[in-house]
Amino acid sequence: SWPLIRQVDVYSFFDDAKILDRGSQDPSSNSDQAAGLGLDLDEVFEPSDVRLLVPDVQQIIIRAVQPARQREDQAAAIKAGKQSLKGKPTKQEQRKEAETLPLSRPQFLEVLLRAALVLDSRASVADAFKSFADRIITRRVMLPPLSPFPR
Repeated sequence: SWPLIRQVDVYSFFDDAKILDRGSQDPSSNSDQAAGLGLDLDEVFEPSDVRLLVPDVQQIIIRAVQPARQREDQAAAIKAGKQSLKGKPTKQEQRKEAETLPLSRPQFLEVLLRAALVLDSRASVADAFKSFADRIITRRVMLPPLSPFPR
């Protein structure tokens, strides 16, 4: 079964992909990694790329997690015959809960798709995701050495 992904790991993924702007940039670590692979730094890390802010990533994660969780809660309430408003969590409580939930595989893919659309908003969904896979995942994340998949 696919392991659940902690939201902290999603931020780390975006940080490793060099699309998360946390307010400070340290290009020296990128140049060392690219030089070790014999790659031109400008080919791998384009300075003109759009970067996401931490609130942007937070919003993407919330949008990917919250609707599924709300649907599950509504289905459980209908099944249990509990349709009362009493004891219903507030929007703030729902948001806080959504921020702490780990992501399933489909939710993680939705986060990637949403990020691709934010980064390439003028393209179609298919073109934006293909571009994200080619430019971000292949050229920035899937760099050797990759650890072997555990069996």
